[in-house]
Amino acid sequence: MQKNLTSLLEKMSTAQTTQLWTMSSDGLEYERYKNLLSGRLINSLSPEGIDAQTLCRGLENVAFKNRIEIIHDGCDIRKQYSKKLPNLAKVRDLDGDIVNGYNSFNSLFISDIDKSIHLLSHTSYSTADPHYNAIAGVSFDHDSIVLNQITATDQALKTRFKDLPVRHLLDRGHDDQTVFEHINQLKSSFVIRLKASRNSNEIGLNKKGKLGPIKLIDAQLDHTHQQLLEKFIWKNKCFEQAKLNITQGTLQLDDNTYTVLRIEVFDRKGKNIFKDPMLLITNELSSNLSEAFAIYQAYLRRSKIESVFRFLKDNLGWEDFRVRDFLVIQNVLSLCFFVAGYFYEHQHMLVNDPQVALICKMANSKGKITKHFYLEGLKIIANYSLFNSFVKEQNINQDTVNQLLKHLY
Repeated sequence: MQKNLTSLLEKMSTAQTTQLWTMSSDGLEYERYKNLLSGRLINSLSPEGIDAQTLCRGLENVAFKNRIEIIHDGCDIRKQYSKKLPNLAKVRDLDGDIVNGYNSFNSLFISDIDKSIHLLSHTSYSTADPHYNAIAGVSFDHDSIVLNQITATDQALKTRFKDLPVRHLLDRGHDDQTVFEHINQLKSSFVIRLKASRNSNEIGLNKKGKLGPIKLIDAQLDHTHQQLLEKFIWKNKCFEQAKLNITQGTLQLDDNTYTVLRIEVFDRKGKNIFKDPMLLITNELSSNLSEAFAIYQAYLRRSKIESVFRFLKDNLGWEDFRVRDFLVIQNVLSLCFFVAGYFYEHQHMLVNDPQVALICKMANSKGKITKHFYLEGLKIIANYSLFNSFVKEQNINQDTVNQLLKHLY
C-alpha cells in the first residue's frame, strides 16, 4: 500500500492531474491505484483517513505569536460536461449558472509570524447523495459537515497551542446563528461576513413603508470610525487617498450580543468604490478604530483560501477526475488537497533551494520561483524520465532519437 500511495502522490504532483488513467503507465498500475482508492480492500484509503493525515501534517513545523486564525470556505467542484458520474449535484459556475458538480468544505490557517499557509482539512460531499438529509440511517447535512470541521480544527490547534486564542474566518454563506453559537461554545472568536438581508434590532418603517425590522445595512449604528488610506487597491486598480468608513454597532440574537461593522470605502471624490457596504459580525469586543480596523483586516485575510482553490484547480487538476465511483472521487479530491498542502508548507524552503530554482528555470520561469513553475518543471523532468525509459525499453538508437526530436522544432 505504501509503495502504491507514494507512487500515486508523486504522479499527482508531476502530472498535475487527478486522472488515474493519464497518470498510470499501464492498465495494471491503473487497477492498483483504483483499488487503493476504492474502499474494497482492507488497506484501501478513506477520505477520513486522508483528512486526518492532512490535519496532522498541517500542524507540523509551524509557530504562532499572538493568535491563530482558521479560514473556512466551501468550494464547488464543477463537472459541467459530466452526466453519468455518481451522485452528481447542482453547483454554480463562475458566471453563476447552474451546472453539475460536487460540494466541498475546506479549512486552512496562516501563521502570524511568516504568513505561511497550512492546509488543515477537506470534506467533499454531494447534496445528491442518498444519505444527504436522510431521515433515518447514516445521514449528514451541510450544517453537520461545517460544524464538525470547525470543531475538529479548533480542538486540534488548541491542543497543539494551548495558550493562544483561536479566531475563525468565514464568508457570508455561513451567516447562521447556529454557527455563531457553536463557535461561542468552543470559547473561540469569529469574524463572519453577513448577508445584506440580515435584519438589525431596530424597528421602523422599511423601504416598503411597513413597520418592522430595519435591515442592518440601513440601520442607525452607534459609532463611526474613519481612516484615510493612502493607497487602496481593488481589482488591480489603485485608489489614492481613499477614505475608509467603519460604522459600528451591536446585534442581539437571543441571549448573545455581537459586534457588527458596516464598512464602506470612498475614493478621493467621495464616490463609493463598492456598490454595497460590507457587513461583518464578530463575538469580539471593539471600542475604537484600531480594534475595528483589525477585525476588518482579519476578514480580508479570508481571501487567501481563494488562491488555494485556484492552485488546486489550475495546477493540480482538482476537477479533472474521470472515475465513476463516488468514494474514489472523494479519495482523489482528498489526496489532491493533501498534495497541495506539501507545496504550501514548503514554499519558503523551495524559494531558497538552488535545485528548485533550476527546476523552475526549465519551465521558462524567467527568474520567478513559484509553485506553478516548480510543478511545470517537475512535469518536464517526469516526461524526460519517461522518454528515457521508453528509449531503453525499445532499444532505440541515438539517430532515431534525433529524428524524433526534430518533430519538436
